[in-house]
Amino acid sequence: MNNGINYAGQEFKPLDKPNKIYPFAVINSFAKNPKTLIKKMIKKIDHGAVGIISQPVYSIEQAKTLLKLFEIAKRESNSKLQKTQLIIGYFPITKFKTAKFLASHVPGINVPKCWIEELRTASKDGTEKEFEVGFELSKELFNDLKKLHPKLHIMTANN
Repeated sequence: MNNGINYAGQEFKPLDKPNKIYPFAVINSFAKNPKTLIKKMIKKIDHGAVGIISQPVYSIEQAKTLLKLFEIAKRESNSKLQKTQLIIGYFPITKFKTAKFLASHVPGINVPKCWIEELRTASKDGTEKEFEVGFELSKELFNDLKKLHPKLHIMTANN
């Protein structure tokens, strides 16, 4: 489409020409085998992704690992342009139920056990305490991520 040709191979009429489309891709933020993530990143870089957005990250160590894997992928990529940027996913968790769901049902996301335990304990004291604990954990992580790597994709669940 960026070349002015539709899927049928016909040129767009001047009034139908779309604005430039920038290809982005999504990647897991966690894998038991880091080589898997590197291979997936290389494929996305080689296919011209301008940015690779990770699923949410829940520890600064995990973010550092992701950045290292991304640098390896860029070095091993066949792309000559090297224009791809890594954008770290950030999704604040303010409920124990959300932390538990992400940890057990969403592949590629790793919520630390300490977050789950802190939220579990706080949930017993009521939703206000649970929110405070989750918000503080999320805020601290956000500030740490911002210092480490300023390219963040903030996701929310209707908040």
